Amino acid sequence: MDTKKIEAFLTTIELGSMNKAAEKLNYTQTGLLYMIKTLEQELGAQLLIRTPQGVSLTKAGEELKPIMEETVSSGNRLVRRAGAISDRHRKALRIGAYPVFMRFQMPAAINSFMEDYSDTDIDLRTGAEEDLLRWLADGSIDIAIGEPPRKKEFNWIHLTDDEIFAAIPIKVDDSHKERLRIEDLAHYPIIFSGSNPFNHAIEALLTSKVMPLSRVKVTSLDSSILLNMMENQKGIMFLSHLYSRECPDSVNMHPLEPAVIREIGIITKNKAPLAEPAKRFMDYLHQYASQK
Repeated sequence: MDTKKIEAFLTTIELGSMNKAAEKLNYTQTGLLYMIKTLEQELGAQLLIRTPQGVSLTKAGEELKPIMEETVSSGNRLVRRAGAISDRHRKALRIGAYPVFMRFQMPAAINSFMEDYSDTDIDLRTGAEEDLLRWLADGSIDIAIGEPPRKKEFNWIHLTDDEIFAAIPIKVDDSHKERLRIEDLAHYPIIFSGSNPFNHAIEALLTSKVMPLSRVKVTSLDSSILLNMMENQKGIMFLSHLYSRECPDSVNMHPLEPAVIREIGIITKNKAPLAEPAKRFMDYLHQYASQK
């Protein structure tokens, strides 16, 4: 039911005159009368009695008037609450990303964005692929930074390519080549991070070479734990080339031959409208994500 008709009715009762109510509401008297008649038809009851002295309530009008006032009040609260929620979403930037991207490439984009939009609240989350897609699906984040999703309910826009390196402790690294083939790694145990989304690419290479390598699986998003585990276990790990920026002196990082590349991009929920801060931030991501 249109609450404007109810408001018109209540204003008419308050002022006691169709003319005064029409003037206050900026309606013609004919238009106001039509709204009230339509309301009476919808409710199936006569609400007003018109006399030369003004208007008065019928018994049905007296009984329904408190409920109508409550309906208008509830409608106004609904509009105000929805507006407040919308304002919060418009001024909040909620992002999820792989830890490596959040650590090495997100800070520059965030700092630049905050210089231009200092009144925007920012909520950052790190997670694996399944975390990012779950957060997008339930509305916890607006955009995610990750690999192309395999589900059609998400959109994806390419940002950058991330090359995967083999990280080997110096004390057991007997290679004299810069780029290593999978065959060169046959005598090293491999430590897999359970959260690394590019494991499938490495697994595909290992399977294609039919290499019975020993495996250790560590589920952690903390790269320092993984690197420490790798060194003490005398094994190797496959990590984003971005970690070479902070690679400890005790570890060498080698690119692979053939190169293993994963695509990184912006993931959004299909058919879900983006809040303005998220739309604006995508420009900053394109600007800084390609910086190696």
